[in-house]
Amino acid sequence: MTQRINGDYAEAEKALLKAKSLSEATAPVSEVHWQLALLYEKMARYKDSADELERFLKLAPKTPDAEKIKKLIADLRAKAK
Repeated sequence: MTQRINGDYAEAEKALLKAKSLSEATAPVSEVHWQLALLYEKMARYKDSADELERFLKLAPKTPDAEKIKKLIADLRAKAK
């Protein structure tokens, strides 16, 4: 997260993809997908961001902001076109 916040997107992606890989081997962690979505949005990779948010919702369907996230996914998909 710190790398993303500091603008080191390449290193942030590398670390988050490693975390994603490790978590999928044991028990998927929704926060990894959330952080990847934030990173990809900053990188203007809107499709990837939307994909990660969908994965986040699959792992955390009862999140309080689920409807807002669904709208955000639609907005990101529209930007990706």
